Amino acid sequence: MAGPFTLLSMDEGPDVVYAESFAQGQILADPAEVKAAERAYDLLTAVALSPSVSLDMIRITMKELNR
Repeated sequence: MAGPFTLLSMDEGPDVVYAESFAQGQILADPAEVKAAERAYDLLTAVALSPSVSLDMIRITMKELNR
């Protein structure tokens, strides 16, 4: 799975993943695919910058681009 995805947890029934591609989106219900998406999300959040550091980086980049 590559590209944007959304983890969907339902009140009833198993969790699923909505995965998007250039031409279409699809619902993935296979538990192994859902687990892989959860792992990918966990890894992404582990390496993501905090909101304040992200904002600082955006401000610095904007200043550099406006020189």
